[in-house]
Amino acid sequence: MRKAAITVAAIVAALIVAGLLGPWYTGRTTNQQLDAAVAAINRQGTLQASYARTRTSWFGQQGDLVLVPMLASLRKFDPHGTRPLQLHLDIAYGPFPFAAWRHGFTVLPEAAVINARIDGLHQALTALGSDYVLRDVIGLTGNNHLRAQLDAGQHADADGTHLQWAGSRFELDQHGARWSGTGHSGQIDLGKSGAVAATARIAPLRIKFRDLEIRDGMSAGKIDMTWDGLQASFPNHLAGAPQNITVGKLALSGDTHFVQGVAAGKSTLILASVRYAAAGNDVPFFDLENMSLTGTTTDPQGDYLDSRLRWRIARLSAAGKVFAPLSLDLDFAHINVQALRNLMLALRRMGKLQQQNLPPQVVSQNIRAAILPPMLDLLQHQPVLRLQQFSIGSAQGALQAQGSARLPLPPNAQVSPPVLMHALDAQFSLRVAAPFAQRLATYRLASQGMPADQQAAGAQQLLARLLSQGILLQQGANYALNFSDRGGAMQLNGHALGQH
Repeated sequence: MRKAAITVAAIVAALIVAGLLGPWYTGRTTNQQLDAAVAAINRQGTLQASYARTRTSWFGQQGDLVLVPMLASLRKFDPHGTRPLQLHLDIAYGPFPFAAWRHGFTVLPEAAVINARIDGLHQALTALGSDYVLRDVIGLTGNNHLRAQLDAGQHADADGTHLQWAGSRFELDQHGARWSGTGHSGQIDLGKSGAVAATARIAPLRIKFRDLEIRDGMSAGKIDMTWDGLQASFPNHLAGAPQNITVGKLALSGDTHFVQGVAAGKSTLILASVRYAAAGNDVPFFDLENMSLTGTTTDPQGDYLDSRLRWRIARLSAAGKVFAPLSLDLDFAHINVQALRNLMLALRRMGKLQQQNLPPQVVSQNIRAAILPPMLDLLQHQPVLRLQQFSIGSAQGALQAQGSARLPLPPNAQVSPPVLMHALDAQFSLRVAAPFAQRLATYRLASQGMPADQQAAGAQQLLARLLSQGILLQQGANYALNFSDRGGAMQLNGHALGQH
């Protein structure tokens, strides 16, 4: 009994010592984590971050984290310029973060707990029946667990404008350079009632990712995201009827990894539908069904890798013109890994140049100087571009195209634009069903303002002229076009350009 009491007393004493002396160690760890986080944000180039401590104590600190958008595409959305976002951080040191217990009790030992607040946001959301949480728990091993949460809320104005949203929650876990997480956004309903009515419903989004890693502006990892789309209806005074937009389910999946500094693997984007039409009109202005886009990059074999792009659309209609199906298969082969990496790094530097307040001419010169050398280096390794197939279907037949391009440079060639043009070896072929060619020619003449009753005859005359000029060939029920460029010697349908 006495030994048990002594053991319990020793454990209690150790916990007290850890609770009192531990903050000295975890405080140092927390400061290192904050400095590393600020440096990591600044390296990415999207935001400029800074952190200033406003109060310190043995058990914690408070400070302000300031984030300033750096990308021009972000700055243009704020009419007041680069207005910073300021987060007030309330940090409690571990291993037992007593100072954070007012925000939520935890008995697990942690290095620190950080609760972040934004000026005025709590008061504004409380008035709408909502609130938010921004919380980061730093583990004793240096890992992080971040939680961002927005509670459900609603708002309505006397003029009939209303907004309602369901709760959203995202959780991220960081272990070293890798991130994993899950999250969902709640459904959002907004609209305006009355004589000028409009409504919109944005469906929930769900995301899950694992082992996500960011290097030099590139990312790799496993990700699965689904969004159930949106429905919107709004008035159109010119059309005289409400306009409806519907976006179907969107799914994104990826499984990639870094190899020799570049991301390899497979990513797929699937979009079920997009429809834009006037209410009660059976013929939409725009209608897309079942689109998929798949990109694949192989692991390098030696110093080279291959990349493939596959694009499919089951059906597409625009202004009453229907095409089905549509497809594209594009291959990039024999890509030098180091040259590709250098080009991607140059593109990232180009993005940073565009953020600087430099004259447009200076920016253009700097971009050319940054991009041209790695681009020429990539081409010197003789990559091959293959258009395996491009196809547009219709009720009148199909249009199909194939082609390839490569640069068989001589050894130790000094690469320059003229040398590349002389070395180019390219070929391209096109086949289109005669009724579909007639239809395409009609579309072209209609866009030029030709009266409708003259378009059919005009289309026949246009195709006959292209045949007589040797631009098109008649092959059975199809029109054809064949083009090649062999080291500067260009041919069209078997004839040197300029000859018939």
